[in-house]
Amino acid sequence: ISSAASDVYKRQKQPKPVRPELVEGPPFLLHRAMRFWTYMLHCRGGAFYIGHTDDLERRVAQHASGAVAGFTSDKLPVALVWSQDFPTRIEALEAERRIKGWSRAKKMALIRGDWLQISRLAKGKNGPSTSSGRTGEG
Repeated sequence: ISSAASDVYKRQKQPKPVRPELVEGPPFLLHRAMRFWTYMLHCRGGAFYIGHTDDLERRVAQHASGAVAGFTSDKLPVALVWSQDFPTRIEALEAERRIKGWSRAKKMALIRGDWLQISRLAKGKNGPSTSSGRTGEG
């Protein structure tokens, strides 16, 4: 094979350089999808506060500083005891509403991650187990 033909052959066999933006994706794809959180705070006196947010760290700091008027500002100090992220705000809000209807024992089981006890408590309840007590019957 001639020198020129050999050079062409070598160039064809060489892998093409990879552009980093093609490996990592365009910048707009690098941003994570927005997440929403349902969270539970333990408040002074043993009360629990359940809420939802799109910025968990900021919201807990607001509660802890007393910047959020209402229930938690009267029950300082507060501590984050449980949280779960959700892909949409509506799912986080639905979880918040569902957990607000739970008994204290069931909330404590959630904090511990005791799913067996949560299941037991749901089965032993006289009424709906996944809402704030509403059955939809009117």
